[in-house]
Amino acid sequence: MTDKTHLQNLLLNLLSPSASVTQDQLEALKEADWENMLVMVRQHRLAPLMHWQLSHAHPALKVPERIALALSTAFKNASFRSLTWQTALVRLHQLLDAAGIPYAALKGSYLAYHVYPHPALRPMRDVDIVTPKEHVLEAYRVLQRGGLTRLDEYPGEPEAAMLVHKHLPPLKMPGAPIQVELHARLLESPEGNSVSCDLSEEPGFWSRCVTGNIGTTPVRFEPTTDLLFHLIVHSVYEHQLNNGPLLLSDMAYLVNTHEIDWPLFWRLAADRQQTRGCVLALMLTQRYWPLRHVAWGDAQTMCDDLTDSTLDATAALILRNTQARSSVAMNSRLQLAGGWSNKARVLASKLMPSRTRIAATYPPTQRAWHLYAYYPAEWLRLFRVWREESKRVAPTDQHEEVRQMTSLSQWLN
Repeated sequence: MTDKTHLQNLLLNLLSPSASVTQDQLEALKEADWENMLVMVRQHRLAPLMHWQLSHAHPALKVPERIALALSTAFKNASFRSLTWQTALVRLHQLLDAAGIPYAALKGSYLAYHVYPHPALRPMRDVDIVTPKEHVLEAYRVLQRGGLTRLDEYPGEPEAAMLVHKHLPPLKMPGAPIQVELHARLLESPEGNSVSCDLSEEPGFWSRCVTGNIGTTPVRFEPTTDLLFHLIVHSVYEHQLNNGPLLLSDMAYLVNTHEIDWPLFWRLAADRQQTRGCVLALMLTQRYWPLRHVAWGDAQTMCDDLTDSTLDATAALILRNTQARSSVAMNSRLQLAGGWSNKARVLASKLMPSRTRIAATYPPTQRAWHLYAYYPAEWLRLFRVWREESKRVAPTDQHEEVRQMTSLSQWLN
């Protein structure tokens, strides 16, 4: 069986419009290798993009018939689903616009319909919408009156959720398997931290928002420069790259089709001390996707210690097994914590979250005395997640991912 790192590199090269892949490299793969590659493709929602790149960037390459069929089927299904997402975006616009509530659709909604060459290439897990913080609870009620419903698995209080999370508990669109996340913030913020300025609170954010048609309906989206920064922070800092290689194609298509205000971009990064993560993401993208223009300014010199080995480790992390993400993230936090007292504090914060965080997850109000009864339920949930992830992913693979993530976190900081 082919080495996992070799498979990851080969997959990233197949997704690239410029990397060189030979037929001999594909012929050398065993049946189990193709199966493992297909697992990575499905976990990271890459099948439509891989189908497109094999047709447009690597048309001379031949893959096994069953692989080609799986990819083409995924592309067709994604094309049909994109029509459903269009309908959802138009309905959300109608509800919020009629109520006079400012909003902007985020990330995948704009990328799919106004950045990628075909909407099927950018699958979405949910529709993300942001409103000014002072309107978000009203907007939540407007959407519910418009037919969107709460999900049983997310019974937490909206008021508590907006204090500890970026978005309120998800809502479901009527008649479609689509979840909507209504955001009060674009970026994660430490609990109780009211000092840091969210991206949506930046001067000029709302005036910079762009309008793009979905069908014949003008829908509002987050500004493109802010979108580029948002994509990087969301992936590199908030999710430790576990949302996959779509980050690279997102960034490449966006930079290559839109004008980016680079001074604003680097100012947003510097204000939040996230310049290193932005340089890392752009440099990794350049490895696989040609970028039309990046005005680095002084940013690149801040990361002179960015080595090929760091980029190699980042490329591996971007294709890691999503079935162990919680365990890997926690073990990495423990590694970074240092001494036993710091490790104990990390575990305590996980096992004894604040009352507000419990109220954001479970049904009772923040001041209800029986809220404490939900702590055992939270411990049971964490145990089940740990047990399931231990079954799915070999300990050796988890240990390697923890090592890579810890190394990356140390470099970023």
